[in-house]
Amino acid sequence: YGLEDLQYLFLYFNSLEIINNNTFLGLTNLYNNIDLSSNKLRLIEKDAFKGLKSLTRLYLNDNYLIRKN
Repeated sequence: YGLEDLQYLFLYFNSLEIINNNTFLGLTNLYNNIDLSSNKLRLIEKDAFKGLKSLTRLYLNDNYLIRKN
């Protein structure tokens, strides 16, 4: 199996600060959970989750995100 078969992604407690555009591109089977909680996220770029059409749960709690228009 390769990463294209990944269904769950748990990246909590990793001190991540930024999620760039197209970060998850190619992970077409990633449809259940992405857990990015308890990091240091301050920015998620607009197209960071591009291509994840079936994602059901995204956890972002306990980060430093602010809303940006």
